[in-house]
Amino acid sequence: MRIAIAGAGIAGLGTAWLLDPVHDVVVFESQPRVGGRVLTVTTSAGQAVDVGAQHVAPGAFPLYGRLLEELGLAPEAVVEVPLSVTVLRGAGSAPALVSPHGGEAGRGRSTILGDGWAAVRLMVDRATEWRARDTSWEVPLSDLVEPLPVARDVKDTLLYPLPAAIFGCDTTRVREMSARAATDLLAAVPPASPDEAPVWHGLRAGLGGVPGALADGLVRGRVRTGAGVRLLRRSGDEIEVTDSTGSLHLVDRVVLATHPDEAARLIAPLPGTGGLVGALNEFGYTEVLVAAHTDPAYMPAERRHWSTSTVTVHGGWAESSTWCGTDGADVFKSWITHREEAPRKPLALASFRQLCLTPPAVRARTRVAAAQGRGGIHFAGHYLHRVDSQESALASAVDVARRLAPDGPRLRRLLGRRPAAG
Repeated sequence: MRIAIAGAGIAGLGTAWLLDPVHDVVVFESQPRVGGRVLTVTTSAGQAVDVGAQHVAPGAFPLYGRLLEELGLAPEAVVEVPLSVTVLRGAGSAPALVSPHGGEAGRGRSTILGDGWAAVRLMVDRATEWRARDTSWEVPLSDLVEPLPVARDVKDTLLYPLPAAIFGCDTTRVREMSARAATDLLAAVPPASPDEAPVWHGLRAGLGGVPGALADGLVRGRVRTGAGVRLLRRSGDEIEVTDSTGSLHLVDRVVLATHPDEAARLIAPLPGTGGLVGALNEFGYTEVLVAAHTDPAYMPAERRHWSTSTVTVHGGWAESSTWCGTDGADVFKSWITHREEAPRKPLALASFRQLCLTPPAVRARTRVAAAQGRGGIHFAGHYLHRVDSQESALASAVDVARRLAPDGPRLRRLLGRRPAAG
């Protein structure tokens, strides 16, 4: 089959890579680069900094881990990253919390635990219980947090801000998020002991190598950057795709690996898509601005209180600054959308849209899944599985490949399946 894929993020490129040995695939991307929310920059000293998507975990991201192996990017290229956290209740304030880090990097640090850390542990324990019981994703975060025997100010200035900092939404709106979505990454990787931080993984050269490897791995397929999908129209049993350069392409199937509101715009002119357009528009996003920089603009005054992630709670927002260096070559990645001051030594600046998954959006997922393949249109993207992540994007690509190339050799390997006999 001839298949057009809109979007060259991990969902789109993952779909193309899985389908490539079986079908003729073309990926259309409006931006001049591939990767979507994966963006890696390199400092003058050669240190890679992921301005976009950053950390993965083998246990929590099994598909992504196997993909790295398939692409030859693991295990040598993988580094362990303990995710400790410091919380500041206002810019320049003394830390309210400094969590354990563990290992050599934890030496010289001074933790600040007390009631705040006990409250965080209680929330994560409850989230872990809900995860084990597979509690409905339609329950809001407030239903998890409010019954906890924790002081009001700790809930408002610590428990709600932590997930708000992960997903970019404000500390009021985060209460309406799906509790499972809001806490999934907090509960996904337990620490080895109470004195250590959860250990996630990164790539030495940054995650930017992943979309490049997927694109380079296409044999039959190709990627057209600077040429996004502008219009879809049915033409008999085929679908006519008009790209942003005005070129027309006749295909048998279309995979919309875009943000859901863009997918809604593209299918809206097609007959019988009104209900699906409504479902796609249930997914709400927050625009965020992220900077890579070399000055410790948003870190605690004392280095002994530095953590992998420092969350500053201010003006109804919680914004994180990730410390990417521990050996004298300090580099930081910071959310700066609502900061009063920009970093003094910026390396790169990028804007992204982060999903705040609510119970109505969880219900909308079911409607999108039911419409997969209808009229030759398929959907892929981070919003279709669990929590907003690279693993979710790849899982959505696997779903499409299962429909369009169920016996594809790359799909079999990614899922750990043996080739069919004969």
